Order: sequence, then C-alpha cells, then structure tokens
Amino acid sequence: MEDLPEGKLIVFWIAGSLAIVFGAWIAGHVETTLGVTTGSYALAIIIATLLIMFGGLSWIAVAVTVAQEKELEIERAKKHRKH
Repeated sequence: MEDLPEGKLIVFWIAGSLAIVFGAWIAGHVETTLGVTTGSYALAIIIATLLIMFGGLSWIAVAVTVAQEKELEIERAKKHRKH
C-alpha cells in the first residue's frame, strides 16, 4: 500500500468531518411538511445517511493508515537495533 503524505490524510480527515456535519444537518432539518413529497423526503434521508457513512469511512481509513505507519516505524526501529 502506498503511503499517503500527511497533507492528504488531513484533507481526507477534514472532508470526512464536513461530510458528517452536512449529513447530520440534512438529517436534522428534513421534515415532512407542505410541499415535501415522500420521494424527496426519502432522498434527503438517503443522502444524509450516505454522507455520514462516507465521513465515518474516511475517519476509519485515516486511522488505519496512521496505525500502519506507526507499526512500520516500530518494525524499522527493531531492525535498526539488531544491526
């Protein structure tokens, strides 16, 4: 797996945060009022769910990448001590 530079990880982390914020905002403001069809209501809920899921997955991806980097650093340090 190719290492991601820290800048790209931060951008991915922030994009995930914004996706969660917008997803929560949509989910919190959607109402079945006059002029809102069942289809548009369902579409808003689906979009909100997808945004929240994308945000969570992006956070998980960043966490896994950081954990793998730390593991590689530990392995490199062990190899360096042996030599």
